[in-house]
Amino acid sequence: MSPRRGRSKTARSAGERLRPIEKCIGHRFRDRALLALALTHKSSLPQEEGAPRAHDCNERLEFLGDAILNCIVVEHLYRAYPDRDEGYLSKLKS
Repeated sequence: MSPRRGRSKTARSAGERLRPIEKCIGHRFRDRALLALALTHKSSLPQEEGAPRAHDCNERLEFLGDAILNCIVVEHLYRAYPDRDEGYLSKLKS
């Protein structure tokens, strides 16, 4: 069974809607579902029994991205200011 055969018509059309984004940024995603997730804000999801599920929107990816960016900033500050103490570096990070 081919990978495309098992997908619904809706999934294929969603993937097709993402092609202009890929073209604009010059990158083709292997997993377009991940791209769709990254672009999905929780306010756009239907309310099912209360709040949307966390794994249906980009908030968990945002959390991960924030942590990675924080790590990059901290490493940069650590290397850029080798003679400064933790308090100074913390103020710069803020």
